[in-house]
Amino acid sequence: YVYVSAAGSDSNDGLSTGAPKLTVAAGIAALRNNRSDQCLLRRGDTFTATVTVNLSGRSSTHPMVVLGAYGTTTNARPIVTGGVRLQSGSNLVFQSIDFRNNNTLNGCIYAQNNGLGLRGSNILIEDCIARDYSQSFGQAYCFTSGSGVPGGTYWNDITIRRSTAVDSNGFHGQGLFIDAYGGQLTLEDFTLINCGTNDSQSHCVYIDKAVATASTPIITRVLCWPNYPTTANVSTTSEGVKSRQGAIMSDCHMAWCAIGFAIGTTDGDGSNDFVVLGTVQAKIDNCIVTNACGLTTAGAYGYGAWLLGIEGTGNYMRNCGFVNTLSTSS
Repeated sequence: YVYVSAAGSDSNDGLSTGAPKLTVAAGIAALRNNRSDQCLLRRGDTFTATVTVNLSGRSSTHPMVVLGAYGTTTNARPIVTGGVRLQSGSNLVFQSIDFRNNNTLNGCIYAQNNGLGLRGSNILIEDCIARDYSQSFGQAYCFTSGSGVPGGTYWNDITIRRSTAVDSNGFHGQGLFIDAYGGQLTLEDFTLINCGTNDSQSHCVYIDKAVATASTPIITRVLCWPNYPTTANVSTTSEGVKSRQGAIMSDCHMAWCAIGFAIGTTDGDGSNDFVVLGTVQAKIDNCIVTNACGLTTAGAYGYGAWLLGIEGTGNYMRNCGFVNTLSTSS
């Protein structure tokens, strides 16, 4: 365990709460590659850091905690102004951090292109908050291919749960943007407020590309309110959830958006230009969309659900509710 505190010093070894490191960079630098080490920040403290990570944990059952928290649990999560640029690594956890934007990184956890091929597997983001990543191409949480798929960077087995994104509204801004993944993508108990309202390619959740070995994304208990408070217009195509790879989606709520959820190719021509999965499926139940009214000066769209290019058998949309939408589905 490596401890980091606002009352610490980087000359300390950081191996006890009585001798913590001072900076996030020093704490992460003390982590040992391919071990189940943990870098823990003291609750209630504030840090500024933009760090690059190329590390892995020991295994999927013994991951590395790149950033976590320690101290009295009644204190607030530690605040990190900045974020982590994740270039490569597997079996990694980011847990219980309050990330704030300082305009040095496009997201609090920005997993980026760093060459071709698989960049890492088994990434967990849990109990984190990302606030105000609103510069151009600002995505609160981002896993990007750089050069596209196939033949580009991708990440296997990504899980985001019990986390929040707030005010991620830059040009092409998203609360979550994933344009390259393999294995299983899982979003669970994930809240996105006032994200993706700036232009026609901004969304709360945007799942773009996958490699051929990927599974259909699982999206459970996700709350998307792209336009909150509701005093301003959103873009003509701002969705709560946009997943070109299909979705297994349940118990979700989308509100105050141009389109509640858009599942499938949604190119307008039914093609699979953006889809790598062999079969794009939609299995949707117990979801509700409220006030998908266009919310633009032109009043465009206003779909509760938009499904296009869905393939194969066993698809369904059941037990769903649509309130105050211009169109139930298209």
